[in-house]
Amino acid sequence: DSYWVRDYGPWYIFNDLQPAIVDNVYNRPRQYDNMVPVNMGQLLGLPVYGMNLTHTGGNMMEDGRGIGVSDELVLTENGNNATNVRNKMNNYLGVEPYHITIEPQGYYIAHVDCWGKFLAPDKILIARLPQSNSQYDEYESVANFFANTNCCWGYPYKVYRVDEPGGYVLAPYTNSLIVNKTVFVPLGTNTTYNNNALAVYREAMPGYEVIGVASSSN
Repeated sequence: DSYWVRDYGPWYIFNDLQPAIVDNVYNRPRQYDNMVPVNMGQLLGLPVYGMNLTHTGGNMMEDGRGIGVSDELVLTENGNNATNVRNKMNNYLGVEPYHITIEPQGYYIAHVDCWGKFLAPDKILIARLPQSNSQYDEYESVANFFANTNCCWGYPYKVYRVDEPGGYVLAPYTNSLIVNKTVFVPLGTNTTYNNNALAVYREAMPGYEVIGVASSSN
């Protein structure tokens, strides 16, 4: 139905060292997108476990060591039953602790990948808006949360900030893709902000090649 594969694609796990797929209920009324994890399981010959939790890949971030992050959309779409959400994320995905933050964008889309990104188990990138922006305080609240929260190694996260102009200026810097030692960073429409964002990634991730990827609207 659409190309938002990160949102509806399969979530891969290892169950007793055997690969498998966890299938959440895609939070959009797109039946063919929602069936992709099941079809991928059949194609790859992998077991598929239905989590029966409404969720979306864009609102799920994991550090590779069992700590997960989503914003509060995951609660509102599941009856505000935090115990049920946390239990399923732990039982099916091994996520513990599971940090559920406020949604700092003012419910623009309520996806964590629009404002945050794990760069390493102890490093997290959080977007920063101009002080004049109505959501400035909410972004700062999330940044402060992680600056005062321990990573998996028992000390507070190192929080990096990437400036975004706010408004309708395209600046999707936190929605990057890390593959081995390469980081692909989506660029926006403002050259100054683009260059500054790439500089932040290079500072935070020495030894990685950081590549900016222009959007089709540039």
